Amino acid sequence: MTWTTLTSVDAMDVKRQILSPPEACLVAGISTPRLLTWHTENLVPEPRDLTGRGFRMKYNIAQLAHLIAMRVLSDRGVQLSDHHKPLEATAHLVELVARMILGALDDACDAPSAEAAMERPQTTIVIANLGDESYRFETFYGGRLLRGVDDPDGPDMISWMQGEGIGDAIIIAPMALGCALRIAIEDLVANRGTPLLRKKLADHQARFRRRPPQKTKPVRVSKRSRK
Repeated sequence: MTWTTLTSVDAMDVKRQILSPPEACLVAGISTPRLLTWHTENLVPEPRDLTGRGFRMKYNIAQLAHLIAMRVLSDRGVQLSDHHKPLEATAHLVELVARMILGALDDACDAPSAEAAMERPQTTIVIANLGDESYRFETFYGGRLLRGVDDPDGPDMISWMQGEGIGDAIIIAPMALGCALRIAIEDLVANRGTPLLRKKLADHQARFRRRPPQKTKPVRVSKRSRK
């Protein structure tokens, strides 16, 4: 897929976009009530250079990455808050995933097409739930555990999970999220002020009213494969 060619937006302009709450919900794949709940629980970083409440608030690219990271983790069963207070352990995970998405977006903006971006060696995040609100995460590059800059050739993902005795894990591919983010923003900017975008915004919220979002089950390594 070749990136959309826009007369008003180039690759770098994608990262400078400021979105309204309905637009942010569309790009992040969340509902408006979910966004408002996250704000109430102080899970969304407030903009430093913008002011406003409710639908006057605007979201920059860093906040969008944060919202997407929260959505990906919460849809996979990670608890983000407890009694309307952020959980420190999961807040760290959100920041990690958000940074990886922003880095992937940078790479996507440098690539001539989505295919070219996805053909590059991929970074993958593996998150294991250790219980008691404790998580362990590791980074894999090109399918191998990234132990350090000078030692990128660790075990493959399945071998590592088996060796560590990890049965369930959340696997996140930042490049796929970064490419999707660029495509979504380009499409949004191309259709701003048109009936098509208004219909997309309305249809997006109607989808959440019809049925709740489905949670994705973590990857499980079977006992037979561990032997």
